[in-house]
Amino acid sequence: MRNNRFQNKVATSSFTLPVAALVATLLWAAVGPMSQSKALCWLCCAVCSYLLVEFNNSNALLRIRSRLTTSTFLFGVGCFTFLHDSIAPMAVTFFVLGCYFFLFRSYQESNSSSNIYHAFVSLGIASLIHPILLGLVPFVYWSMAVYLRSLSFKSFCASLLGLFTPFWFYGAYLIYTQDYAPLRMYAQKFIDFAHPALTDYLSLDITRLSALLFILIIGLISTIHALKTSYNDKIRTRMQFYTLILFEAVILLFLLVQPKQFDLFMALLTLTSAPVIAHFFALTSYRITNLLFILSIFIYLFIAFSSLWISSLTLSQIF
Repeated sequence: MRNNRFQNKVATSSFTLPVAALVATLLWAAVGPMSQSKALCWLCCAVCSYLLVEFNNSNALLRIRSRLTTSTFLFGVGCFTFLHDSIAPMAVTFFVLGCYFFLFRSYQESNSSSNIYHAFVSLGIASLIHPILLGLVPFVYWSMAVYLRSLSFKSFCASLLGLFTPFWFYGAYLIYTQDYAPLRMYAQKFIDFAHPALTDYLSLDITRLSALLFILIIGLISTIHALKTSYNDKIRTRMQFYTLILFEAVILLFLLVQPKQFDLFMALLTLTSAPVIAHFFALTSYRITNLLFILSIFIYLFIAFSSLWISSLTLSQIF
């Protein structure tokens, strides 16, 4: 029976999420000593996982009962060990997920101002951590106008208010402390984004490049499948996947032009591609997809364990 394939059993099993959480936690503890920053990253990953469960349930992204979206995210972050000690990228991932959560709730709402406000507050906080993420704002407006049909004059005003709210509070804090050095550091990040160097690419290690290549391949396959079979989904689900695919492409573009922020955009790419990859594996049942699913698990684990001995090997050392 097609539904008895390993990938289908994993996709529908109630044990998939606990097993993925256990594997991610073991990898977190096994790779390198446990520090305060690693513990905070693990906690942030756990909160993101819970929010992903709610995100998947409220939007019914998969046509079957499955926890594969959250499990894919957990397994990816767990195996990409360079994210285990990256507090800022993991914090940004949480706030971008919050942006997705409220943005999707605004789908075709006649009065979407509240959800749009909260979506842009989340994006504003993420942008406060990394100003590069302000580059996502035009694409959020595009998705609101074209896919989610939630853009109106009121929601546009709400988005501006939400985006500026974190900056207003932070600005008031700086005025209170009379310390404006963070503003110079914030502006410097814009300058660094505009001038990527060749050494930024050559300094990437093999583990990071392997993770990117794998997500690129499996993400492309999953995206093609989602686009080709979108007629099987409800219109709302179809538009939501179009939004995720758009952000996948934008985040990948940002990653390629700004390798210095590789960990940040790789964390966001892992989050954004998780529903698309889960859609592919949960809703297919062929011998080739079953083999690809098993192979993907081994590649994830290989990337995790390879970081123990080749993580310091960079492109510049090879060439």
